[in-house]
Amino acid sequence: GDSITVRAGGGGWINLYDFDSLAVDSLIVQQRGPSYPYIRGGRITTVRNSRFLDLEGYALNVDAFPRDSSHLLLRKVEFLGPDSAVCDRCGYAVDSYRTSVDADSVVAANLNWVFDVQRRITLRNATVTHAWYLLYLACGTGKLSQVKSTDVYYGVQVYGSGCLNDSLVVDSSSFRRQYRAIDADYVTTLVTNTVFENTTFEAINQFCGPLRVVNVSSTRGTYGIDAYGFGCTDDSLVVENSSFAQHTYGVYGFYMPVKVTNSTFTDNQYHLYLGSAPRLVTNNALVRPKFYGVYLSTGGLGSSSLLDNTITCDVVGAAGAYGIEVSAFRPDTVVIANNTVTGCFSGVRAYGGSRIGIQGNGVSLPSSVGGYGIVGDPDTLLRVAGNTVSGPAKYGSIRIEAVQQ
Repeated sequence: GDSITVRAGGGGWINLYDFDSLAVDSLIVQQRGPSYPYIRGGRITTVRNSRFLDLEGYALNVDAFPRDSSHLLLRKVEFLGPDSAVCDRCGYAVDSYRTSVDADSVVAANLNWVFDVQRRITLRNATVTHAWYLLYLACGTGKLSQVKSTDVYYGVQVYGSGCLNDSLVVDSSSFRRQYRAIDADYVTTLVTNTVFENTTFEAINQFCGPLRVVNVSSTRGTYGIDAYGFGCTDDSLVVENSSFAQHTYGVYGFYMPVKVTNSTFTDNQYHLYLGSAPRLVTNNALVRPKFYGVYLSTGGLGSSSLLDNTITCDVVGAAGAYGIEVSAFRPDTVVIANNTVTGCFSGVRAYGGSRIGIQGNGVSLPSSVGGYGIVGDPDTLLRVAGNTVSGPAKYGSIRIEAVQQ
């Protein structure tokens, strides 16, 4: 293979315009300072079995113009910055405009951006270490699988405002030591079979648009999921067969319909903090919440159900954790049925003036402290039937002060 050394002020390793196809194979490019190569106007660019070393500038800059679109194919390519003591996260791997990127077997380390893409990207079998950004995608489609991202500040950022059919799919990947691993705005997002660890702020952030999370594990951080609707017609959050541990908020969802099923929440301060839209929370295990197992508020947007969940507190939760707390406003209805709350300061609390059914729940209060069993406020239209409360109830086993219809 060939080797090219690019010195500071010497331009890029390539400057190519208005061509049909470019094939690069077994090339080594070594930078000696910032440089800016330019590949413009081609139909397809292919880079295989190549290495870009000591990056302080750009490795690849691809622009389709004057064409409407172009393609960049990467196979077995390394993008490596210099030693961090020389330049910490300075270089850029791929910067593309109106270009679809298909990348397989990519290694990147000590870079500012790895991929900055407009249009679409498919990324497989990639390892990225110590970077500011793994992927920034503006208006397009992203598909990531078998991606390992470690010590990356912003993992994946996708913005689809004003574009049609924008989507992000992440499968069988891992994100460790990120500030924010996935940030998706105005796109359809699917995350499956993926691990998040030590995300300082958010593992997954969704703003406007549907988010589905299946078989995902998230451990340590402020938010496991932070999802917020903003009037998009398809706003929704679905969480299935996933686990969230040691977060401030396991799942935080507002202003979008939420369904959380068959998932496990452990040692979060707030396991589920949900509001202002219909909710279905069923068959989940919520272990050792510090403050809330399930907190649900409604805003007159539909009915919600909390069914067949198991909530278990330790000595911390015995002193002040609420198993289930619901604040519901008319005309919403809420059903709280067949849940088990053990060892928490409060079992079930409901208030807000809506119709709330509390049926078939089992509450076991801590022997050391005791607190609320089941309680509702004077303005709530309650139906309470078939519940059991055991243990000392300092403020009442079942205390109902309901407005009669």
